[in-house]
Amino acid sequence: MASQSQNKKAVQEPDFLNSSLGHNELIKKLKIVTETLEGYGDEEEEIEKGKSETGNLASSLGEDWLVQHKNKDVRLLVACALADILRIYAPNPPYLEET
Repeated sequence: MASQSQNKKAVQEPDFLNSSLGHNELIKKLKIVTETLEGYGDEEEEIEKGKSETGNLASSLGEDWLVQHKNKDVRLLVACALADILRIYAPNPPYLEET
């Protein structure tokens, strides 16, 4: 099993989540994502580290193909991961508001 630091490095890769993955492999990777994001605590130092390490991941998780995936388990894990991203970035979200 990969260590927490190996998982953190892996989820930072731009192609860690991609649409060519089968849903079983995607679920495995999303579980790694959620475990990694949960590892960022609520202390200011950990939150700042989380912000610097999750920028690409935050963008990837919001992609239509993930949010609208046909598999309900994939959608559930994406929602959990997005909730953690919002926790990490609050009150400064990692996106620009469209007006």
